[in-house]
Amino acid sequence: MRILYWFRKDLRTDDNTGLLEATRDGDVVPYYVHGVDTGPSPLRERFLDECLAGLAQDIAGCGSRLVLDEGREEELVLRAARRAGVDAVYWNDEYEPALVARDDAVENALRREGLAVRRFHDRLLVPPGLVRTQSGEPFVVFGPFRRACENLPQGVPLPRATRFAEHDVQGGPAPKRIDLEPLTHEVPRGGEREARRRLESFVEARLAHYASDRDLPARNGTSRLSADLAFGTVSPRAVADAALRAAADTPALAVSAARFVCELRWRDFYAHVLHHFPHAERGAFRPRYDTIAWRSDPERLEAWKKGRTGFPLVDAGMRELATTGFMHNRLRMIVASFLTKDLLIDWRLGESHFRRALVDADLASNNGGWQWAASTGTDSQPWFRIFNPVSQGQRFDPDGDYVRRWVPELAGLPARWIHRPWEAPETVLSEARVAIGRDYPDPIVDHFERREQALAMYRGSR
Repeated sequence: MRILYWFRKDLRTDDNTGLLEATRDGDVVPYYVHGVDTGPSPLRERFLDECLAGLAQDIAGCGSRLVLDEGREEELVLRAARRAGVDAVYWNDEYEPALVARDDAVENALRREGLAVRRFHDRLLVPPGLVRTQSGEPFVVFGPFRRACENLPQGVPLPRATRFAEHDVQGGPAPKRIDLEPLTHEVPRGGEREARRRLESFVEARLAHYASDRDLPARNGTSRLSADLAFGTVSPRAVADAALRAAADTPALAVSAARFVCELRWRDFYAHVLHHFPHAERGAFRPRYDTIAWRSDPERLEAWKKGRTGFPLVDAGMRELATTGFMHNRLRMIVASFLTKDLLIDWRLGESHFRRALVDADLASNNGGWQWAASTGTDSQPWFRIFNPVSQGQRFDPDGDYVRRWVPELAGLPARWIHRPWEAPETVLSEARVAIGRDYPDPIVDHFERREQALAMYRGSR
């Protein structure tokens, strides 16, 4: 049998369920469509370019060639199947509402042409629908969801696919290349080899301290695999397996490994929630919160985006995002809380900005995280708990190293004042060569006043 394998967010030849099945069933023509995107991050496009280049190199090493196309998948996959003269098209499923509808449309078009279609689960540790509550409903609370998933057998990585067909199939116009050189050391490179290197480095050097360091943004304490998981250059199975095998060999790693795998299950959880409750993509998971009277404040929204709020930890997170296309997860929670509960601005505007700016942009995880911070989601931060950006900085960046890295105009301030520079004595500011209002902005809101306004706003919605 001749098979078109449609790569999507699974840009790897190792441990790829649908691809391995395709190579076992027949001669595989590898294919990728660069879909139509609106306003993508240039850093994300560059990362994708590198992922595709690495995938193409691996396939070329197997005597074949990756066919590249650009445009609407609903039209191009069928055209590619015709050009390749295949009997079937295989792919790994996605679970976002729009992508499910797209894939169903592609499948219907292929079947009308008499072609077989096979779809596989590969994107998550546990696919949607496999675990449910005792009453048969989807889980909407993380704890019971996690326990149900932990009762299932742990998936193990699959062998690498190495069998591809020689072919002369032509794609469409080559996707536009993104040239962003020179890149800083803060920006990770894309591709399966880079993903494997990051995973190995994390397990060997940082997993031991993950449980204690994961919330400290100044430390290199996380895996930095989020973009690799988003593009599928490494599978969640391989990531979980590497951590758990390390813990099996070294019992002292058990706590950190369990905490790390728990974060992978949060990724699954948000994907399940969005799959089962598609209304959450554009509105509050709990519809009563759609009545919140968010403020229209373009000037403060722009200050938040540019890292000019006058709150150093918030500004550091937003500048890290603008520079690298990445933000530490603790900072994602803090800046989201600040937008919704200090600036009183609709969480959807922040979610949209993140989706455009993040290299690791993933609709379900991004949506779930923002609704958690805005207290509109499933397992959400209670609406009456509001992060204080100063105390958050003192707790998670006590020496101010993270702020100094991303807000260099404050680098000369001692740790005592770096998270509240507007309160520093003039002598301290002068010695640090900082003038508040000139070198660094005054706070754009009073946190304590806005906290009371936020509480009233949420009470009104209830």
